[in-house]
Amino acid sequence: MLFAGQKNDLRATSGSGQSSPESQNHGTIRNWEVALSLFPQPARLTELAITYAAAGQGARARTLLRGAIPDREGYVPPYWIAVAYLFLGEKDNAVQWLQRACRKNDPTLGWMKVDPMLDSVRSDQRYVELLRKADLND
Repeated sequence: MLFAGQKNDLRATSGSGQSSPESQNHGTIRNWEVALSLFPQPARLTELAITYAAAGQGARARTLLRGAIPDREGYVPPYWIAVAYLFLGEKDNAVQWLQRACRKNDPTLGWMKVDPMLDSVRSDQRYVELLRKADLND
């Protein structure tokens, strides 16, 4: 699965001895493409979609999400689809997928309270209600 640090990897700054953001993005994307080729599972499509969205390549990310969502060959956690939509700046879609994750008792919901990739939705009242429903609030 994708880790929170990947977001920071994608936004690396250039400087002496460091790679540029463009080369960092390309390397991260390439790594996920290799993982997808080796393990062609719908969840990998979602991870690659998140990577493209974080790199600012929304059109490619949306195409991958469209491929991952209806796939019945493997399980794609609704939580990760929500994360992809947050990276795309689509908060309403993200909340809908988090609500679906809650309804399906998605095991990845345990990360919802602490995952930094959800920071952009934390002030949304729907998110606060989801924390309550999932019994994750203080």
